[in-house]
Amino acid sequence: MNRTLRHATFLGAVGGALLLSTAVAHAGGPYWMAIAPGVGGPEQKNGGPGNEQLQSVSTTDAAGNVIVTTINMNSDVAGPFWQCKCSAIMLPADGSGPQLVVDQVQLTNNGGNRPCNHPRLASDGTNITWVYGTNQNNGNTRTYANVMTPMCEELVQDLRISNDNNQNEGAPDIAFARKDGNVAYFQAGYLSTGGNDRTYARQLIVDYGGNGPALSKGFLTNVIAPANIGRPSIAVHPSKDRALICAPRGDNRPPEDGGRCTYINTMTGDILWKAYVAKSEPANHIYINQLEVANAALSDQFFVQYVTSTGNGKNTNIKGSSTQVLAVVEVSDSGMLIKTKRVGIGSYQTHPTMCAGRYGDHGEVYAAVFDASITGAGSPGLQFVSYDPVAKELKVNKGLDNWVVSPYGDAGLLQNLYGANPNTQGRGFLRCLGNVPNPAFGVEGAWMSEVKSFFVAPHTGRMANEPKNAAIVSFVPGEVVAPEPPKPPETSATVGGGDTTSGGSTSSGGDSTGNGNNPEDPNFNQPEASAGCSVTPTQHHRNGYLLVLVGLGFIGLARRRREQQEVQS
Repeated sequence: MNRTLRHATFLGAVGGALLLSTAVAHAGGPYWMAIAPGVGGPEQKNGGPGNEQLQSVSTTDAAGNVIVTTINMNSDVAGPFWQCKCSAIMLPADGSGPQLVVDQVQLTNNGGNRPCNHPRLASDGTNITWVYGTNQNNGNTRTYANVMTPMCEELVQDLRISNDNNQNEGAPDIAFARKDGNVAYFQAGYLSTGGNDRTYARQLIVDYGGNGPALSKGFLTNVIAPANIGRPSIAVHPSKDRALICAPRGDNRPPEDGGRCTYINTMTGDILWKAYVAKSEPANHIYINQLEVANAALSDQFFVQYVTSTGNGKNTNIKGSSTQVLAVVEVSDSGMLIKTKRVGIGSYQTHPTMCAGRYGDHGEVYAAVFDASITGAGSPGLQFVSYDPVAKELKVNKGLDNWVVSPYGDAGLLQNLYGANPNTQGRGFLRCLGNVPNPAFGVEGAWMSEVKSFFVAPHTGRMANEPKNAAIVSFVPGEVVAPEPPKPPETSATVGGGDTTSGGSTSSGGDSTGNGNNPEDPNFNQPEASAGCSVTPTQHHRNGYLLVLVGLGFIGLARRRREQQEVQS
């Protein structure tokens, strides 16, 4: 592995702000920055899409700087074209604004046609434990765990945590569980296929008591079976030694049984119960897949997202329709109660993800549905969703709580075209992160000083004059002091590695570089084309800017925001 740490120079006004009318608009809008250009690998099967499968975590160092560390698969390597790279963005404690401080450190140098697949990471507050799959050694995918610093310096390399050499075992997930003194515990999981077809939960232990961190394996528990496509999603209870692990259950693809969740003791591996959040209905062409679970200070309540599909066009480029569903479940050691569900929240309805965190001027916990186009046309967005525990309802305001996070988004097009199976499969596996603190909060004159915390939305999209997808990290306001009328978007983009040619930099009054920020650019906020397995999105991108103009004409918007009844979509 490449252990060289490359620090980028201070980038100044990296990224750009793209703003829609929102309940929590403030002095600055979403701030995005490209951390890797869309280059690398041949434009053909197995050439890789440039960048894909980004995930970010945040830590705070001793000086009060917040570090957002991102790992992603990358094609700009000697090959094979899916090695993992790591970058880090610093939010300085002095409030000077984001800086790219670690630029594309290559973490793997594996062989096989899956050299670094499905990277997932979690922080214990000090360092980062991350997992991934590779079929480098014997042709079967196996899952490995590593430990590194938030600045991408490797501390422990490649402990194999999957158990069966004769099966494909990958598509992992990981969440931080707890820390006792010098020992940190993580709840990981992975999918085993072939002769196993099951989802496993694996405990990982990082011991900082010696000369350096020591990584070891704990329990291994079969949590969902059969699971032919049972990629796990894991969320840990905020105050108990418990985790909710959800995955599709069934022998086939799409899964014929449904979406199942298991409640597990994160210290012993004991299973407390298993329950369906939704069941497939093959006779009615309803299949449950793509589960995501999140908990952000909701105690016994979790958000669970899944996608229903018709199952048409298996392994072809003629896909069936898909619909996103968000549920709120309440759990205890004795079982799970489904409180409510809501259908069709996101803009694209295909391959969405979901995270949770504090949002708005009251700091209430919201779910954030994050999705992007599978055709490479259109802007990725976060739709914030609140839960009313009294009415037992999920509430959506598509006019005020839907944010475009950057001008570029691709959740499936190039992943499909340049993957191992062109025209049959390939998607971006989006992830997002809530409750990322802003060290500039409350500092007079500092960057986004009225924002207490962010949602971080890492994603990919094809920028102008680049053949493949760039890696982009967006900071979207979460908890804020008070709502304010939105302001026009700013325009500036800088790519990691010191490359400033891809996005250009202009004044905030306009952009003629063709980087997608110009409303005349066909890539600017373009709605999804009718193709693939998506459904037609709402037109909130253009409507948002109309709402900006309307909102600026009203007096007392902040006061009225607290009083107005949410508009139901």
